[in-house]
Amino acid sequence: MVSKAYGTVSPEQRYAMSGLEFVQGLASGRLPLNTIARTLGYDIVEAESGRVVITTHPTEAHLNPWGTVHGGLTATILDSCMGLAIQSTLDRGFGSTTLEFKISLVRAITPTTGPIKAEGKVIDSSDDNIKAGLYPIWSYEHMYTNGPPTGLAQTFLTYMLAPEFQRNVLPQVKGFIPVIDMKVQRDHD
Repeated sequence: MVSKAYGTVSPEQRYAMSGLEFVQGLASGRLPLNTIARTLGYDIVEAESGRVVITTHPTEAHLNPWGTVHGGLTATILDSCMGLAIQSTLDRGFGSTTLEFKISLVRAITPTTGPIKAEGKVIDSSDDNIKAGLYPIWSYEHMYTNGPPTGLAQTFLTYMLAPEFQRNVLPQVKGFIPVIDMKVQRDHD
């Protein structure tokens, strides 16, 4: 196992490398991991272009007052693997930082959970990936009426959902994909 060092990499050294070279240097131990990795006990174990894996072993040191692992550990690991996955795609001289992200924790982590692994993966938000269900962040257009649609509201909805509109007009509007082209299943109607 490679012994890892902790510290910071100078801006000059960082900007002399591509994002992938930088992230792979962190994973291999050629470059020091940031000091929060030492504080929280996590490691970068895999790095390739657009994908980074971080692992940790939750311990008593990570507990919140309720006796479960503090959500800040989970958030930090997720922020780190997402950010480094983005960094791994950047050219020499560029960096990135997190502006915002949201997580929903569905189960408590405890020291008996065992090792946890977070994978950050860059997924292109192309129309083809969205249609195929590979890009998880999208939504159907929602239109609401006060009760069943009638009159002009019904006429409008019928027009918007008509195959002619979906095939001929909507594709010309930037950022919209015709519902009829979606290959993913909806949760409900």
